[in-house]
Amino acid sequence: MKWKKPTDLSELDGEFTFAEDVIDPRSGAVLISKGTPSSKVKKLDRVISYLQEAGVRKIVIFEDRPPPVPPIQEIKRLVTIDIPLISSRVIHLSLMSFKDFVREVKSEHKIDLSSIAIPVKHLFQEIMNTQAIILSLLDNTINLDYLATHALNVAILSMAIAKRLGYSYKEIQTIGISSMLKDIGMLKIPPFIVMKKGPLTEDEREQIKLHPIYSLTVLKQVKKIDTNILISAYQHHEWVSGQGYPLGLKDKDIHPLAQIIAVADVFDALTSNRTYKEKIPSYQAISKLLGEATIHFKKEIIDAFFSFSGLYPQGSVVNLSNGSTAVVSENNEGTPLRPKVKVITNYKGEFITPYVVNLKDSDLYITNVVGDIGKRSIFY
Repeated sequence: MKWKKPTDLSELDGEFTFAEDVIDPRSGAVLISKGTPSSKVKKLDRVISYLQEAGVRKIVIFEDRPPPVPPIQEIKRLVTIDIPLISSRVIHLSLMSFKDFVREVKSEHKIDLSSIAIPVKHLFQEIMNTQAIILSLLDNTINLDYLATHALNVAILSMAIAKRLGYSYKEIQTIGISSMLKDIGMLKIPPFIVMKKGPLTEDEREQIKLHPIYSLTVLKQVKKIDTNILISAYQHHEWVSGQGYPLGLKDKDIHPLAQIIAVADVFDALTSNRTYKEKIPSYQAISKLLGEATIHFKKEIIDAFFSFSGLYPQGSVVNLSNGSTAVVSENNEGTPLRPKVKVITNYKGEFITPYVVNLKDSDLYITNVVGDIGKRSIFY
């Protein structure tokens, strides 16, 4: 993708295309029109000399080569996004509560659902007051506890989607609890399979696919548990295409809350490191979900997810049309291609004092996505 590069007149070399009109500083007339190839300008050397004599030092040309971008880790270390995330306090409370629940299941003591219901209530309150859903998700690389971070991430995403779809407070609470507990049956899968490095065998994959059944068995032990929690946890790997598991259900046979959890589950799985695969950037995961919207998932659920993720999720590192590097800080609903960004480098790839640009109100636009700053790293 071409971008506009301010270039010293003394550094012009070879063939290039003018990205902006070249104005005569003396008369105000247009000397060279935007989009003109240098090869089409008669006596270009004389024009350049004239501009230099008139005090012009730079013109703007189109550059085909990608602009220089600092290492993503350096960007992640230096850049902060100034919008409120789900608080670390609630994140810690949720993770600790989940681990307490896991200990109860492993010890085969009486299972108490309140240990999960309380943090989910706090999550709901924070989700109602933040736009930073994607940036609030947790990275599992540091803590190496995929079960806990995945449970929390899917709960955050599922509750945010349900909120956008207009579900009631009780229903959003239900989907939060179900999302947190849907994979509890993974505790029944042999650890050598769960932690295996490299591809699973067909038999190992079939064993993994049993975990929703094990989850249902565990959750049935909870007294007076809401049936909607049981069913949506059991069906969270069912896809409307009928290509899910464990039953291969289709469309209306799948609980509505399970259909939401399925989308959240896939997004977090795609953007998380596992022993057998590396994560992909959020923007690639969004593209993948959009491509499968009408195949495996309900379009209205994907649309609700897209309404807060945008095409360029928060934290995406992008090149702008002037060659600068920016980080997406907030999405503008209705204009998914033009989010708010924090510009962090100039066209030379040098860090500058960051400033925010709302691309919805700017001539600048995104030319390329080079990565993302990833999920939050929280020790617990």
